[in-house]
Amino acid sequence: MLQQPDMMSVASRLIPITGAASTLIGGRPENQDNLSWADTPLGFLLVVCDGMGGGPGGCTASALATATVVQAVAAAAPDAERAATLRRAVAMAEEALEERMRADSKLMGMGSTLVAVLISQQSAMIAHLGDSRCYRFHAGAMLFRTADHSLVAELVRNKALTEEQARTSPQSNVITRGLGSTTNHVAEIHEVPYRAGDRFVLCTDGIWGIMPHDELLRHLGAQVPPATIVATLQQEVDRRGASGGGGHDNHTIAIIETGTDSTLKDPMSKQIKIIIATLTALLLVSLIVNATLFANRGGSPDTTALELAQSQIASTKRESAALANANEETLKKNFVEIEQLKQQVANLEIESRAWAESYKSVLSQSDSLQKELEKAHDKIAEIDKTAWPKPLPKGAKTKSEAKAMADEILDSLYAMRDRRAKNDWHPAARMQSETRQKLDEKLLRLSLATEKKYDKEIGAVRISLRTDGFINIDNHRDKDGYFRPTKYALKIINETIKQYETIYNKIK
Repeated sequence: MLQQPDMMSVASRLIPITGAASTLIGGRPENQDNLSWADTPLGFLLVVCDGMGGGPGGCTASALATATVVQAVAAAAPDAERAATLRRAVAMAEEALEERMRADSKLMGMGSTLVAVLISQQSAMIAHLGDSRCYRFHAGAMLFRTADHSLVAELVRNKALTEEQARTSPQSNVITRGLGSTTNHVAEIHEVPYRAGDRFVLCTDGIWGIMPHDELLRHLGAQVPPATIVATLQQEVDRRGASGGGGHDNHTIAIIETGTDSTLKDPMSKQIKIIIATLTALLLVSLIVNATLFANRGGSPDTTALELAQSQIASTKRESAALANANEETLKKNFVEIEQLKQQVANLEIESRAWAESYKSVLSQSDSLQKELEKAHDKIAEIDKTAWPKPLPKGAKTKSEAKAMADEILDSLYAMRDRRAKNDWHPAARMQSETRQKLDEKLLRLSLATEKKYDKEIGAVRISLRTDGFINIDNHRDKDGYFRPTKYALKIINETIKQYETIYNKIK
């Protein structure tokens, strides 16, 4: 039996936005999808999540992620940077899931995808993790689509699978980025413009995974009210799921339509530039013809010359209109291709950084680490020769002085781990940076104090302090209102502390 869509009207009081949304259980025992929307100080926010994990885990994860992101954005200052706010909201959602799993072992392994759009007068800011998607349509044509964070999506981008093969693959549910149960919890952010009448579609894989993509686009691009598209698609998903034996996935979709143009504009395509150039050329020809006729008649603007000029102008207008109409579909197609290429480039950049990080991780565990550290130590020694404008004090002359210096460094590392600041994350970040710089100087002094006996080990710690992971430490607000390092940042700090404690124990 087909479910009747539980239709929800979506609207904003801040921006001219209207739409519709629906979430259905499909053929599953419970609905692990979740969605929410709200007007916030930064614009209208719409969030859709798809939970992952057996038992109560998936439902809990998606509900907690949705609520946390909405609350975080709603609490932002009106002048906050939107992309940074979305990233921080997603990080807070990850923290919330981890805290819940620690509190309840039955929820271990739960996770969620996430897709959100934050629309202001400036533009639409889109954040996503996993395979829940966001589309942008203009006049029925798709202009933007998020790229899935999944195993099969990677294979499609590497041309190992077609999109249709990926959709029907048994591994289509293997997510490479998400909240909770994955290793990569960083949201991918896009800023896109919009025009009056544009539609943004947010949906889970229960919607797009049930039918070929070109067929889905025909449904989503239909020039009918959003509520009609939502109802039609929800019924079609259930019909196809039931005909396939039932058991089909939860399916959630939200479609919103903008009533004004954003401040950010779409880039002018090559085809539009060609049309403008063609119009300019035609008008120039018309002017030349008119000027020639005027000169041939001795400067007398007779009726025949004026009529011929008017005829040329009318002909130019007709040709321009015909050219614009003939290229309308081509323009849409080319614009979509350009946006897809931009998306592919962005994905390649993300993948390159991910592979670079993976390489660093493997390298740090390999037998060649010692050689790399020796090279890095030599470089540090070279830098140190020119980095200090004044001579460093001589090292400690007694073992007790070296021990005191070692204690001071360990205390500084603990202080970095426990550092926090009230009201704003900037002071916390600034204190972390200052502590890191002082630590580097103290480590150099300790090397001198121990007559460079532990020079290579100390050099390895100094290298850790200079890595991107240590420099770019994020902070989040705790329940008491203080900003302190995130769980990921604490992991990096604790690893460095463990690395230093090996040296510390030898000195002590």
